[in-house]
Amino acid sequence: MKAIKNWLKGVAAMSACMVAAPTHLSAQAFANLVNFNGNNGEVVYGGLLPIGPNLYGTTSRLNAGGYSVFFVNTNGNDFTTLYDIPLGELNSDITFTRVSAPVPFGNILCGTIIGDGFVDGGSIFTVSPGGGSLGTLYSFPASVTNADGAYPFGVTEAGGSLFGTAALGGTNGTGTIYEIDSNFNFRVIYTFAPATSNQNNVILNSSGAEPQAPPYVVGNTLYGVTGTGGTNGRGTVFSVQTDGTAYTVLHTFETVSSSGTNSDGAAPLGGVIVTNGMIYGTAYQGGPNSSGLVFALSTNGGGFTVLHSFTGQYDGGFPAAALTLSGSTLYGTTAGVFTSGSVFSLGIDGSQFMVLHSFNGQTDGAVPYSAVILTNGVLYGTTVGGGSFGDGTVYAISLPSPMPDPLTFSSGLWTSNELGTFTNPIINNSTLEMTDGGYPEARSYFLDTSRYIGAFAASFMYQDVGGGGADGVAFVVQNDPRGPLALGGQGNDLGVGGTAAITPSLELELNLYSGHGQNVGFGLFTNGATGGNGANGNYLPTGDVNLASGDIIAVHLQYVNPTLAVTFNDETTEAEFTTNIYVGNLTNFLGSSIGFIGFTGADGGVGSTQSIGYFNFVSLPAINIVSSGTNVVTSWPASVVGYRLQQNFLLTTTNWVTLTNVPTVVQGENQITLPSTATPQFFRLILQ
Repeated sequence: MKAIKNWLKGVAAMSACMVAAPTHLSAQAFANLVNFNGNNGEVVYGGLLPIGPNLYGTTSRLNAGGYSVFFVNTNGNDFTTLYDIPLGELNSDITFTRVSAPVPFGNILCGTIIGDGFVDGGSIFTVSPGGGSLGTLYSFPASVTNADGAYPFGVTEAGGSLFGTAALGGTNGTGTIYEIDSNFNFRVIYTFAPATSNQNNVILNSSGAEPQAPPYVVGNTLYGVTGTGGTNGRGTVFSVQTDGTAYTVLHTFETVSSSGTNSDGAAPLGGVIVTNGMIYGTAYQGGPNSSGLVFALSTNGGGFTVLHSFTGQYDGGFPAAALTLSGSTLYGTTAGVFTSGSVFSLGIDGSQFMVLHSFNGQTDGAVPYSAVILTNGVLYGTTVGGGSFGDGTVYAISLPSPMPDPLTFSSGLWTSNELGTFTNPIINNSTLEMTDGGYPEARSYFLDTSRYIGAFAASFMYQDVGGGGADGVAFVVQNDPRGPLALGGQGNDLGVGGTAAITPSLELELNLYSGHGQNVGFGLFTNGATGGNGANGNYLPTGDVNLASGDIIAVHLQYVNPTLAVTFNDETTEAEFTTNIYVGNLTNFLGSSIGFIGFTGADGGVGSTQSIGYFNFVSLPAINIVSSGTNVVTSWPASVVGYRLQQNFLLTTTNWVTLTNVPTVVQGENQITLPSTATPQFFRLILQ
């Protein structure tokens, strides 16, 4: 039960947003704190630095040209430009810059700047957190080969020194690792090895080349990645001592196919984090879907593991930033190519992958190229583009609260129906038998009352007791006229299909039977169609998770229009399979924002004992917020029950106040009208 317990701790049960930036929200609370407009900056490549109640960051372009250093309060107030500089003051030939996130170094902030072309080798800037003049801590030579390096990509502070990498330059032209000590003395720690290019212009060498992220410091050891180079030309993971000795290639990424795929990823750009002897990072390209991945390996180079391979679709793709770790959960971003990017989370073992926010490329932002930071239960990050003016954003995502305890299968909550040779259903409060070994059989078990299905999270345990049975079960969301008594046919109809098919319905089917051309696997079907009918398509494999093994399988689902995220965990072998499936607008399909939730199961010519346990279902309602004169109107679906509305004036505090106003139902929506205030207001729905 380990996987499902961990997952339940991390699924959202509330929704919120800020009045100053009304947004349609569901699983997590998302708000834009800053919408850049060109005058206050644009094109934000760097991440954020929290200092007290403020977030410090940089923009890479201004309408007047140049870049800026800014701070903004975590509630979105008091945006202040600490310093902006026209490009001409850097070099009259530079037309574009890329500025890293600031980091503290003594009583100043430091970051890196690089320009386009090769008219400037880049520099490390300094600025006081309170403002004042901008300084230059170090300038890199503007040449492809030099002793120091060129094109620095960010710095990190450790032990009173700054550590960073330069993507180019060095005596071999393949980049360097450097340190600036507390006395501002610069030294090169390591110069990457000479390189050659093959017929495809892929850079090859022994050490890796072109690092594009600062190293991660653990004691006297630096860990990092190179974006190219290595013996396969697709980058490396490395370690080196701070004195430049013991440089070790811990992992060399594989070559990629003509379609851009490989098994372990390629072009790691975002750097790594290290904890408890493990290294975690992202690869921007490659992987089974050619859209990048999240990886882990030991600090000695062993045990390289792909934690998640992106599809480039609904789960995002092309992660360009480092990860952020909190407890046993990793948080990250994908920059998108075919999408506008996303924010995600997953466990350090690769389980519980979840998209926390998918950017629409318009009002909420586009292309989150930097890492997120986590402060007081809120993720903060930046986007390169999008937002109200298309020039980038600073955003906040409040992390979800835990789900409640699992629902019991007791009378008074559920309605059952059955066909066949059933004895009385075996129920022990948290577990229900869907088939009991006799055959042929079919059974349905639905919650008595319909639930809001516009967005939801669900989880349950499934087991084919003894293994090797037939036919399978289905998790069903339906609005059949028969309501909770709806039941389909036996055998490969799985209790949902056949002449008495449940319709309209959406069903996630788990199939055990491998005869007659069928696969053991899963499928998402509608209106009673099943994979047992070849005309509807076959069932899909679940990787190393064998649904017919007899092991307990934890199933996790999260639907946020238009995507259903599905994860299967084998509780015995700890194998996992995760996928994202396009569903579309479920409310439109079912003809209502509410539906009956439950399970069907069946067997035919072969008997089986199939059980469902520890079922949990939570609606994820969205709050709409509209300004109306001197008032603010909050609304959410009236079909959602068991929630209360809370208000706060600072997203980063725990001072949420439950509103006692009684909602008015208007056109199927609960509405509460409140007076507008001069300061931003935040609202959320939480379970009572």
